[in-house]
Amino acid sequence: MSARLGMDSDAPESRRLAVRAVGGQTFDEDARATLLRGLDDEDWRVRREAAEVLSAFAPSADDPIVPRLIDGLLQSSRVGFRNACLEALGRLGPGVAAPLGARLADTEGGDRKFLIGAIGASGDTASVDALARFVSDSDPNVGAAALDAISALGGPAAEALLRARLSTLDPLQQVSVLDGLMRMGAHVPFAELEPILSSRLGRRAALPLVGRSADPAAFAPVIGALDGSNHEARLAVRALAALLEDPGPPDAFRDQLGTSGRARVRGLLKDDGPETASAAATVALMARDTEALADVLSASAGRVLSAAAVRALRTWGPSAAPPLLRAADEVVGGARALALELAAELVVPESDAANAVRDRLRVARTEAEPGVVGAALRGLSALAQAEDAPQLVECAMHDAEAAGDAVRTLEALSERAGQAVLDALGSVRLELASAPLARLVARLRGQDALGQLQAGLSSASPEVRRSCLAALGQLADPSSVDRIAFAMADEDEGVRIAAIDSLGRVGSERAADALLHALGADSLAVRSRAIRALARMGESRALPHLVPFVTGPAIVAMEAIEALARLRAPDLAEQVRAALGHEDPDVVQRALTVAQGLDDSDQVDHLVRGLQHPSWHVRSTAARILGALDLREAHAALEAHASDEQDPHVQEALRAAVRAKREAVEPSPTPAEPSEEPTGG
Repeated sequence: MSARLGMDSDAPESRRLAVRAVGGQTFDEDARATLLRGLDDEDWRVRREAAEVLSAFAPSADDPIVPRLIDGLLQSSRVGFRNACLEALGRLGPGVAAPLGARLADTEGGDRKFLIGAIGASGDTASVDALARFVSDSDPNVGAAALDAISALGGPAAEALLRARLSTLDPLQQVSVLDGLMRMGAHVPFAELEPILSSRLGRRAALPLVGRSADPAAFAPVIGALDGSNHEARLAVRALAALLEDPGPPDAFRDQLGTSGRARVRGLLKDDGPETASAAATVALMARDTEALADVLSASAGRVLSAAAVRALRTWGPSAAPPLLRAADEVVGGARALALELAAELVVPESDAANAVRDRLRVARTEAEPGVVGAALRGLSALAQAEDAPQLVECAMHDAEAAGDAVRTLEALSERAGQAVLDALGSVRLELASAPLARLVARLRGQDALGQLQAGLSSASPEVRRSCLAALGQLADPSSVDRIAFAMADEDEGVRIAAIDSLGRVGSERAADALLHALGADSLAVRSRAIRALARMGESRALPHLVPFVTGPAIVAMEAIEALARLRAPDLAEQVRAALGHEDPDVVQRALTVAQGLDDSDQVDHLVRGLQHPSWHVRSTAARILGALDLREAHAALEAHASDEQDPHVQEALRAAVRAKREAVEPSPTPAEPSEEPTGG
């Protein structure tokens, strides 16, 4: 269906699709006509589609469609068409400011505001000065449009102009300018804003900018605004929170806030708006209002407590611990967890207050709420004592959700009470434990944990079995080989791979026997890992088993060709040749890398085959390797292939390789030393 027929449809979706279809055509007169019809459509979705398609064509400012868009902007009978033309002109960018400005010069009355608005939407910051004269226009609508357009354009010139006019405008225009400065992200000195605060209307618009001023003189009037209407109090508390970020509260801030100010801030903690509640939390904490602490923490359960509020609480230092403990008794869930964790963080470990915090954390560790348990364990990281070790181990054993926190606390405690932790870990049955605890036992007990780790291989958890195998590999005790080898029959592939890695680290002959047996595994991942382990061990008995793998599945073939090189296979050149014929490009690349270690003649022959491979990244690899060889034949091969290569990536690799070869054989000439001329005399 043609675009024209589609535009005649009664269905808005058919018309929208007809407009979209224009985007795939030439931008000719038919396309312009269809897009203008789309912009004038009764359905907003069709109008939006037309604006998007037109912006994709990106017509220049002198295109015939631009004056028609301006005409649509100025007509008064169809508001939807006017707004669509405004959007379309704004999407065309700064270039349309010139024709809009030319039409503005020839237009009188209220229509000028539409042209001014379009210039503002164009993003042409150079138009700021031209729009300045309309700010004081006798038509207030034109003046307001000019202020909005200048704010929309933004930039240093716009900010300077708006600030210069701020004190000369009427209250309504001041509000418009203040809103514009806020949208621009401007930082206006408090001295310029202070006179406006005496006006109720101006104060509401100015408070957000006052918060950005970072001027201690602003605290008093902003605190005073807390006594205003609910809307004004919300604006004031947000401004206060912003002022408190930098440079921080002056010494007089807490006295200035006073009893009534604190009460007003506490009320705003329960505000429905997250931004206001978060700001109130910051202000209350900066004011060190202990009565507000429980409400602040409750607000945190709704994810309102900001990073700024937490930083504010940390400014209390150790003195925060007692009120935090009191607040913890008044709240539940996440708020209680936060109170306990912050109390532990802020208290001095060796103080009397630390004893109270420690006791509270020990109780909280046994509660049912997982968040509270985790917070208690994290808090004990710095406060736990030797007698806590058995309970921490018990928690890590039986609470899977808390095991990670419990183990990290045990690690921290081991630095202060190492023997107590070792004693507690000695009785752990890893077959019943969590994976983090298994890793900790292996790390701290070392060789003494051998029996525990071997028993852990019968755990029901694959993660625990993998952790125990990894630890047994690090211990490399030959007595573990049979148990590790048995794990190669595990139902979990990850466990089987961990067993192979562990055997590779043990490195004994019995371990090698087990790995050789694993070369027949059904799992390709297990088989390839066994090849890698045998190569690292230097097990030459693997050589005859590896040859068939070179032409097998890619994951195995890549490990096999590298293993043959590592084990110095006597027929390596032949195996590289076989790998170069593999259907998988990654295997071929791996074979090219191995070819670097062959004799000179074999090197070049194999690498030249790489230059003929259908995959461009294989040819690039071959070119790079040939360029690094100090052989005349390599240089000749590169020169021969450079003229035939079509892929730009490979061409660049060949050029770089040829360039490197030439520089190697033709060093840059050094300047000749000047000959000595006989001197007269």
